[in-house]
Amino acid sequence: MPSAIGEDRSVVEIYVPREARPSVRWADLRVDQGRAAPAIGRPSAADASDRTNGGSILVVDDDIAILDVVSEFLDVMGFKVESAANGIEALRALERCHPSLILLDMQMPVLDGRAFAEALRDRGYGEIPILVVTASETAKRWAKEIGAAGYIPKPLDLLDLLAAVEEFRVESAPPTTKTPPSARP
Repeated sequence: MPSAIGEDRSVVEIYVPREARPSVRWADLRVDQGRAAPAIGRPSAADASDRTNGGSILVVDDDIAILDVVSEFLDVMGFKVESAANGIEALRALERCHPSLILLDMQMPVLDGRAFAEALRDRGYGEIPILVVTASETAKRWAKEIGAAGYIPKPLDLLDLLAAVEEFRVESAPPTTKTPPSARP
């Protein structure tokens, strides 16, 4: 079903046709612009099995519309997905899952992407690859500064997102050391 986004009450719908279209962009998902919202076809049973064998994908973004669409898209594509609206929620999610990749927005309230990445490394989760996902023109620089595997600019191209997830995701990412629960925020 459609879900409302933003103050302007725009609607987002995700359609899953059989064939992918290479021009799928975030803007194409905005129904109020009068366009259909194509996405990528469902994966084959073998692809879906491969995608669920590794750890989950942790999506961290304070924009709930982006968080929901990216999470739903990756879920439809056969990935296990965890989501968090800020860095604190993302650190708590690490207690529930051992993600094989983190998609991280950098500009968030509560605990921003830079502080989250530092806390992630301090807690012994430094082997988990991070992809910076941001609309900022400094995305490439930020990705380098926090030691991220790469970056994906917003607006998101869903085919590029899928390719990046497939490229940077690791089979499993167990922590090397953990901070005792009493020392966590």
